[in-house]
Amino acid sequence: MLPKTFARFARPLFYSPRLCQVLSNRCLSEISSECGITQIQDEQDFKKRVLNSTKPVLVDFYATWCGPCKLLGPRLEDAMKNYMDSVLMAKVDVDKLDGVAETYKINVVPTVILMKNGKEIDRFSGLKEKEYIDKILHSLTA
Repeated sequence: MLPKTFARFARPLFYSPRLCQVLSNRCLSEISSECGITQIQDEQDFKKRVLNSTKPVLVDFYATWCGPCKLLGPRLEDAMKNYMDSVLMAKVDVDKLDGVAETYKINVVPTVILMKNGKEIDRFSGLKEKEYIDKILHSLTA
């Protein structure tokens, strides 16, 4: 326990929402360079990276508070390692980008939409096993 004189300084050092956001974006950037995974920042970014992509895109609509999303995310990222040359992955936080979520009628998270040439070709909701994810990624590249 810190003395009271240091208590007001300790919180920003140990927990800063802004620092957590910067670090999580940095970690995601490192993953992104390895596996073609991108955290969508705004609607223009979604249009640029998903709708205008020449490659098929797996779009993961998630929420930070969602337990199944926390389990599905690593499964998607793991599966993407086998398809990083042919498929991109975009992650959309539905709480930050509610306009994009509303456009695609996201009523439950996690929801994954598979897109090709800017058009939705398939979707699923809920937690899925890695085998199912591999199967849909394979069908996306076939």
